[in-house]
Amino acid sequence: MRHWFWLIALLLPALAACNQDCKLRVNGICYDKQRSSDPPLTAKWQIFDADSGKPLEGVWINFLWYGMSDSRGYRRCVGAVLGRTDADGRFEATAKVGSWRMGLPPKLFKRDYELLQFRQDDPLGNQVTARVAVQHYERDAYPAWFKRLEQLGYVYNGTTGSTTYYEKVYSTELIKDSMNQLADAQGGRKELWVTRRSLPYYAAAPGINAKCKNGGAENVGFDDRTVALLSYELAMHAYTYLCDAQWDTIPSGYARTDSRIFVHQALWLLDDEEHSYERAMKIIPDYLGKALSGESRALRPDERAAICGWLALHKKRKIHEGS
Repeated sequence: MRHWFWLIALLLPALAACNQDCKLRVNGICYDKQRSSDPPLTAKWQIFDADSGKPLEGVWINFLWYGMSDSRGYRRCVGAVLGRTDADGRFEATAKVGSWRMGLPPKLFKRDYELLQFRQDDPLGNQVTARVAVQHYERDAYPAWFKRLEQLGYVYNGTTGSTTYYEKVYSTELIKDSMNQLADAQGGRKELWVTRRSLPYYAAAPGINAKCKNGGAENVGFDDRTVALLSYELAMHAYTYLCDAQWDTIPSGYARTDSRIFVHQALWLLDDEEHSYERAMKIIPDYLGKALSGESRALRPDERAAICGWLALHKKRKIHEGS
């Protein structure tokens, strides 16, 4: 009996170490090794508006599933998912078989919103410090953006060198239990999003709407109407950024903006990939005519008014009515 007691005592640390070493444990099952016999994983998100505390409906989520590794350790995609959060801010998708794993990172997008970027100082995780990065050369270039941040309760912290920050403290009560874990972990992942806060760098989420193109892949949510709606939302995201009057406060001599990206992506509203650029050239010839020179100035107020007035005629399209 004593022999059994000492054997169990010796094994307990090893068993505990095995339990701790598991990187993905769901409902007591360790998914570190791919096995078709395991229950299929479910990827789950819940997203909230950080300012209102309300669930955020309509966030687009797109990711790939990957199958078993081959003899060289290479894993091929076997499926893809495209969907949106519901009225409770939730979205979930379940793998077809137990061996499927999520491809990382997933792509998320919502028109006129962005993921809350933060620094976690509180060791208990009860709050985070939201941060909007500012380069030294941007301090005088984007006055309207910075004024808006101050109106939203952000405070400028200029003590960290060439990259400084506007900061605001947020509670993590809504997401604390799963804010730092992957979507396929037990309980899923929760995130806080905010209306656009960062300087206008990116017009749309790069890489969203990715399918798995391998033979026999299971692509879920990619019907023509849904894909068309996503394209429209991406175009409108660029349009609303481009046509914001805040651009008119940028000094005329500042030539380090990304406004050209917003122009090109807003042209998706035309649904005329072959001729949209030529048509836009007639509206803002001086701006687009200098594209090859690498100039990145913002549109002049008259140019912005012209292109936005023209694009406004293309904002409503039949396929999106009632969506």
